[in-house]
Amino acid sequence: MPTLDATLPTVQMDATEARREFLAYRKLLRSGRGTPEDQAIMNAYRLAAKGQRILNLAQAIAGGGETTIGDEVRRWRDGAPVTGYVEFRVPVLAIARADAQFVWTRGINKEGAVTFQSVRQPHHRERARIRAMAAGTFPAGGPGEQWGGWGPRICAMAPVIPAALRPTHRLENYHLLWQAEWAIDHSIPPGDPALLKHIGGDLYAVLAVWDLTPIEQAVLAGRTPDA
Repeated sequence: MPTLDATLPTVQMDATEARREFLAYRKLLRSGRGTPEDQAIMNAYRLAAKGQRILNLAQAIAGGGETTIGDEVRRWRDGAPVTGYVEFRVPVLAIARADAQFVWTRGINKEGAVTFQSVRQPHHRERARIRAMAAGTFPAGGPGEQWGGWGPRICAMAPVIPAALRPTHRLENYHLLWQAEWAIDHSIPPGDPALLKHIGGDLYAVLAVWDLTPIEQAVLAGRTPDA
């Protein structure tokens, strides 16, 4: 499998052109006629002008592809228990806030949408801990549909940020993107993650990409999902 760094779909732009656009949006915002979206666009151009890699998250999640995970399912149908082995579609890549230890999902639904949660059962006010990818991100339909869209709580362990790369500011202001090792309510340490900073919309700045060392993976192996 290629490394995450080699497959990230980053936005390519000439630094001189990016600076020209940055100055145009800065002038617009200083005039008082700008919008929050203009602010995010200006920030993206500013980073691109400095040579910063800019990631389109929707493209990254979709481009990472999907896989399946199976589980023995027991459900009631027409008043009788039905048991069977069912496969559920899950994305290869996962995203979570950088302060998360695990990420949960119910897999890719029949419309091709998927949701990532930094806590198992987030409160409705914890919207910052939920990242939803829209319908059509993945092809519609697929495994698990015979169970009416029901799925188990699938989780993947989030990576640790090495000391040399860890931001000095609050971790909840950053995100992690990685090749997830999905499992049913447990997981194993992941491989090569990326540290992201949200710019606006689907755009993220790629701050670092690294491989977890055997020591880091061994320590993370002791993590257990919350109830």
